Amino acid sequence: MSAPADQQEKIRAILARLSAEFRDDCREKIDECGDILQRLSEQHDNWREDMIELQRRIHNIKGSAGSFGFPAITLIAHKLEDYLEAAESPAGHTHDIQVFLDVIRDIADRGINPPEEEYPALLRTLPRPRHGFVPVQRAREVHVLLAMPKDVQRRIVQKELASCGFDVTCADTGVAAIGLALATRPDAVFASLVLADMSGADLAGALAAIGATWKCPFALLTTVAADAPELAGLPPQACVIAKNERFMETLTERLIEWGLFGPRSPMGAHH
Repeated sequence: MSAPADQQEKIRAILARLSAEFRDDCREKIDECGDILQRLSEQHDNWREDMIELQRRIHNIKGSAGSFGFPAITLIAHKLEDYLEAAESPAGHTHDIQVFLDVIRDIADRGINPPEEEYPALLRTLPRPRHGFVPVQRAREVHVLLAMPKDVQRRIVQKELASCGFDVTCADTGVAAIGLALATRPDAVFASLVLADMSGADLAGALAAIGATWKCPFALLTTVAADAPELAGLPPQACVIAKNERFMETLTERLIEWGLFGPRSPMGAHH
């Protein structure tokens, strides 16, 4: 009986060593990001190169954290990527970026991943991109998941939602969207009909089949007709928003209909 116990002890020791090495590497990358932020705060001519270097280091942290038992760091790094995508330039954003880095460092320093049930509250403490438009109605605390290919159109929709005061998390694929929906428990999900790994309609069906997300309002953003075969079988909580000249008007109508501008959410039970 001692041999298996010894083997398990060796495995635990190896995992502990790998976790420690990851945390050391993570802190080193955070330090490097801090140096880059310092240069960005000086607003020099080569800021685009520094932004690329910053994004590369954040992406590396995001890609490795989950493998070493820190999925919360992966999630925060993902949110920082979303923030950088929306910010476009570092002007006026270096303080907010430092907040993300400090939260990541804090988890690495503690060496313990926060409980999964704390993820939504943790994410809601992070900064959001600031835009010049101020909504007429002050939005309550609302988290929106946006599943779209990373392109100009996603950036436009992301900015429109952020300008309403919403916290927006982006996903490039359906699989990523499912994972983020489980981790962040969004108040609403918006998705393109066409994603790299599945259709937006398939994503709607998948989220409807999961107990933690089945009540979440879902909007499919598409140019096809509402009665098109690709949209057959959408779950009841899903609606279609046509990408036409009334797109933003219809989007706003849906947000109001779902109660996302009010003091409380009719779908709050899914949290």
